[in-house]
Amino acid sequence: MVSCPKCGGVYPIVGVRIRSMTFGGRAVATDGDKTACGATLIASQGMATVEPTSGAGGSVGPGKSVIAQTAPQDDGAFRGRFQLVDDKTRAPLANHPYTATSSDGQTIQGTTDANGHTDWLSSSQSASLTFSHDGTGSETA
Repeated sequence: MVSCPKCGGVYPIVGVRIRSMTFGGRAVATDGDKTACGATLIASQGMATVEPTSGAGGSVGPGKSVIAQTAPQDDGAFRGRFQLVDDKTRAPLANHPYTATSSDGQTIQGTTDANGHTDWLSSSQSASLTFSHDGTGSETA
């Protein structure tokens, strides 16, 4: 729910364009999404940072974060890639091994490019991803 400064009401977000990024099982609202009153959301943050947590979303390794980058799809597909960065310096982690496991059980393994990006990941349905790999050659839980 969001409050609209123009009409003063509180409304749900109804027009979420990018459904491949989720939080708590729900799609994340992004710049340009619509509310039930017709207002357009304006982003106050340009990037999403996924913080490693214990439990279902295992760590990418100590001192590392994952930043999501999505691409709009007109065909209903879900597509995105991620940038692995150092937690302290925010510098990209080039040539870093990663493993991504989707909520539907698919496992994708690879190595980041020179800018720390994963390969582009595509799916016909929305799924959450868990990243794991500590960069030492052994995977994390």
